[in-house]
Amino acid sequence: MEGFVKDTILDKPIPNVTVQIKGREPVKADENGRFFLCIPAFEILNMSVEKEMYNPYENEFIIPFWDNKQFYTIEILMDPIRRPEPTLVAKSPYADTAYMELKRRRRNGTTCIPFSLNLTNTA
Repeated sequence: MEGFVKDTILDKPIPNVTVQIKGREPVKADENGRFFLCIPAFEILNMSVEKEMYNPYENEFIIPFWDNKQFYTIEILMDPIRRPEPTLVAKSPYADTAYMELKRRRRNGTTCIPFSLNLTNTA
């Protein structure tokens, strides 16, 4: 049989990952996420994979009877760990001053504060 380890979001292979198989030696996938095993029909495989930046994967496969003229193929689909998108927080050295000025102007009946914000990327 042949197996492929893939990213569920990108639908791309996850290279060089180790596939753990209960009762057998671990198998390492190649740079294309592909691995091979010699397994008889009706064998039950308990497989698990752990990879940094992915949720752990565990599944049980029952290898069916097949004609053995081509590989029986399984896919191990791993979900990336979803992290919140970073939030851009700009802290101006004048932020506190502007806030105090706003409070002062509100007390005086004026709420408009003239200021400019430069968002150009200097990197």
